[in-house]
Amino acid sequence: NGQRFRLRFDAGEVPVHVASVMLDALDGEYKRIDEAIGCGGNEAITAVVLSREIYRASSAGAEWSAAVYDGRIRVGMPDGAAVSPELRRRFGHEIVHACLARRGHFPSWFHEGLAQRLTGDRLSGDERAEVRAAVRDGRLPQLAALDGPWNGMNAAQARLAYNYALAAVDLLYDEGETRVRELIRSPAALAAAGSRAAARLKE
Repeated sequence: NGQRFRLRFDAGEVPVHVASVMLDALDGEYKRIDEAIGCGGNEAITAVVLSREIYRASSAGAEWSAAVYDGRIRVGMPDGAAVSPELRRRFGHEIVHACLARRGHFPSWFHEGLAQRLTGDRLSGDERAEVRAAVRDGRLPQLAALDGPWNGMNAAQARLAYNYALAAVDLLYDEGETRVRELIRSPAALAAAGSRAAARLKE
């Protein structure tokens, strides 16, 4: 048990001293994200760290999925029993989902775009151009249509959807971090904000 998390792990896969470092990483990511968007609530979050094989076997996610938040954070270890930068990124991504779930109902595009943004993902010029072209050509739907689970997408569809979500959230951040915090406090305003972002992506 840590400050904010109950960590579950397979002692046969993860040495106890490594699990302790994982717990510190979870607490650190939570603190950083809480400072950025405010998580609310004091109830501990359960995080389950699994080997890649067990995660694949036990997860209902898509084949491209590496972690999921379904009331618990479940993460497949990317590089064996080590706290790598990629494992920290996966922790942070799912913590954003957990924080937003505590604050209200938010559309999937906002969940995924914000989770990427707050874990350091940035679009390249080519990726942003691809999203804009796909929006203009009608190959991407309105953002509102991307609510609900994404696990039915194949890897290529998911990549474009994630990039679309990140591009939209980046545009919200162009209006200022205060504006993003306001939207988190008032999720009903996200529909209009998403429509504006989608319109700007068509330009």
